[in-house]
Amino acid sequence: MNFYSKGQKMGHHIDENICQLAWYAECMNRALAEIRGFSPPARDVRFHHSLFIINFMSLIDLAVEFYGPLFKQQFIKKLDGTGGQTGENNEGYLRELRNATIHRGMDIASSGTVISNHVRAIAPEEIFDRHRKKGPFKPFASTLLEIFEISRLIGGSLVLEFAEPWFREMESREFNEMRDQYLRDLEENTFLPEWAINAARENIDQIPFMEIRAHNSHTLRILLS
Repeated sequence: MNFYSKGQKMGHHIDENICQLAWYAECMNRALAEIRGFSPPARDVRFHHSLFIINFMSLIDLAVEFYGPLFKQQFIKKLDGTGGQTGENNEGYLRELRNATIHRGMDIASSGTVISNHVRAIAPEEIFDRHRKKGPFKPFASTLLEIFEISRLIGGSLVLEFAEPWFREMESREFNEMRDQYLRDLEENTFLPEWAINAARENIDQIPFMEIRAHNSHTLRILLS
């Protein structure tokens, strides 16, 4: 299946794109690790729940930007039936949960309970858009942790599925190709001072291009697996 939108090309920006996806994945994973371990009396509950949903939806939206509307369609399709709700409801719930956190300062973790000596935030019973024209969107699990775990599993696996052509492209690159591209990027750079560009040229053969090539794809795979 061709996961790329019309006119999209796999170029040397793949490295940068993968690093951007990995940044959001790392932020949401760190937040999720904290949420999993909350024990009473828990601190920063609101902060880490907000941090997860903001970075998770940023990951999804960035993937839509990279791969086109097909990614969003597939994301909604994979969410369909979860918790007995439609994919449109579940995607809308996640999106408006993020929007309420960012744009309206909502404390999405304001209600909670203790389960097996762990603090768990109760998922809001319904979420609307800011103008209350869309919704209500219903939760597809009882706690935010459950919703986050499901979302990460579905969204993360889908990002990796769409990124697979990028991984193959990166892993097929030869040393000289990467070296030449690095030199071209230096020539086009308008921010680095001349002394830094000259130093980079002089030390280019010391850059471990092959290790960098493997590291970027490996990092995203680990973060989203």
